[in-house]
Amino acid sequence: MARIGNARRLVTIVAGAALLMMAGVGAYAAIPDSGTGTYHGCVNKATGVVRLVDPTLSGNLGHCISTSGPLYETSVTWNQTGPAGATGQAGPPGATG
Repeated sequence: MARIGNARRLVTIVAGAALLMMAGVGAYAAIPDSGTGTYHGCVNKATGVVRLVDPTLSGNLGHCISTSGPLYETSVTWNQTGPAGATGQAGPPGATG
């Protein structure tokens, strides 16, 4: 009897790990979003923890938790490259070689 219980437990653990890996691959493919390269995230107001989200998904996987309380989050976005800076002045000419 103990072997059957252990086998069921092993099957459950392996299946759970496989589901987590598939979910991770899906999230990796969508973050940052393919259109603009923008990262979307949520910041927990109480702890400061940042969580990446995919806005194409429903529920807490794609949106911040907006209810009041310790889980309340604020939406943030950023991109990988950032805005272009102003062009600087030309430097002095170098020595002739």
